[in-house]
Amino acid sequence: MKLVVIRHGEYVFDIERIKAGDFNPELSQKGKEQVRNLSKEMKSRFGGGNIAIYSSPARRARESAAIIRQVLGVPRVIIRKRLRDVNLGLTGPERAEFISQAKRAMKEWIGGRLEKAETHESFLERIRREMDYLKKTAEKRNLSAVIVVAHEETVWGLISILRGRTLPEASETKVDFAGLWEFQL
Repeated sequence: MKLVVIRHGEYVFDIERIKAGDFNPELSQKGKEQVRNLSKEMKSRFGGGNIAIYSSPARRARESAAIIRQVLGVPRVIIRKRLRDVNLGLTGPERAEFISQAKRAMKEWIGGRLEKAETHESFLERIRREMDYLKKTAEKRNLSAVIVVAHEETVWGLISILRGRTLPEASETKVDFAGLWEFQL
């Protein structure tokens, strides 16, 4: 079985919405196009098989998954709360400051200094638990591929677990919008 992990497409970044507590942005036009292009490439590789698509509940991931579902002809997208991004409660007056703070805090969590964060479990515990669920479900449903649409930190966790890297090493991996990672399970 193949595990295909995709980071959502580029999203609309609105610092005023973030300051107001809304960090659930939609895909930008560029993001929609990124995901459409990726989906077309995926159709030739994964089309026709018994495939399931799982998504984070975040709007940008759901919208990305919906585009992939439509292009691949998969009947539905299954929303998984454990695939959500992590809200570390960080905001800043400028986009660069916000992103810098978020990346720094995420690396601290991944490195164990923010051990339990908001989920009361470590980052690696969360990813391993979700991996166990996906494997069992794939076996039960006889799936040829599982597609997961999620966030940067999910990709880092899977690289760590499935490629035998430490979490700090995995977090150095560049994770582009609409980037795809494929693992054989």
